[in-house]
Amino acid sequence: MQFAKKLQINILVKPNTKITALKQIKHHFIFPVLWLNETATITDEKAEVFRSKVTNKIKLLHFLQLALMVIGSVIFLGFLIAFFLCKGKSPK
Repeated sequence: MQFAKKLQINILVKPNTKITALKQIKHHFIFPVLWLNETATITDEKAEVFRSKVTNKIKLLHFLQLALMVIGSVIFLGFLIAFFLCKGKSPK
């Protein structure tokens, strides 16, 4: 597994009559000030540990979602049955 991160910081340079070095500039231009390039590589074993930790959490969320849907459905059916049973009885 490989990772890469790149960053570039630029400044816009324009003509300026107050700064002597910028008096002779005719056009605007962008000047790169900082350039970073970072890369990393991890071994297959570490990549598998990372992958398993991420996928295990996703599997747990799917299981939790399914469990909550089942519990909600059972509660809904229970209230629905209780509602119709109470509605069928006549008040005294």
